[in-house]
Amino acid sequence: MAETTTLRGTNLHVDGRLSAGTLVLATGGISNTHVSDGADIDRSKMTHEHVLTYTTNILTATDDNSDVWTIDLKEDRTIPIYIARGSGNILSLEAAAGTVPTTGNTDTLDIDVERWEGTAWTSATSATIEFSDSSAINTVYAATIDTDEDDFADGDIIRLNIDYTAGTAAGSGVDDLIVTVVIEEDATT
Repeated sequence: MAETTTLRGTNLHVDGRLSAGTLVLATGGISNTHVSDGADIDRSKMTHEHVLTYTTNILTATDDNSDVWTIDLKEDRTIPIYIARGSGNILSLEAAAGTVPTTGNTDTLDIDVERWEGTAWTSATSATIEFSDSSAINTVYAATIDTDEDDFADGDIIRLNIDYTAGTAAGSGVDDLIVTVVIEEDATT
């Protein structure tokens, strides 16, 4: 039977190598500063964070590239934005618009992030982002991610679902839109 030696109130310093059958470290016992720059850590032991961006501003092919045109957002759109390379989670969905519906214009634009589960699209949010005449320009709005529906697998497709509802008054709708989706993904080997 192996004996247990307990050191209390004492620092242990080892010149050379320390070998243990099982080494249990305190939570947070190893941080980034403890891993050398040249450490050969397997890719499968890392998690990557990606920021996926979609915008409706597109440069035209003018001589000085100064003209900008925008995509008409007065229709529904689904925009595939990522193919997963590993399993992971959708962390956030945020959007801002440079133009929002003018007062009295009841157009709305709902933005959702969805993932393909092999047989159907599933929303990853429990509350989408909605732009209406009460929205402020150039203000970032966030959706609420549903933690029961935020996971994806290797090969899943992630897309934006933009749902346009026509209003009853004329005027400007949503334009100059920027959307970001942040995902956390396990690295593949």
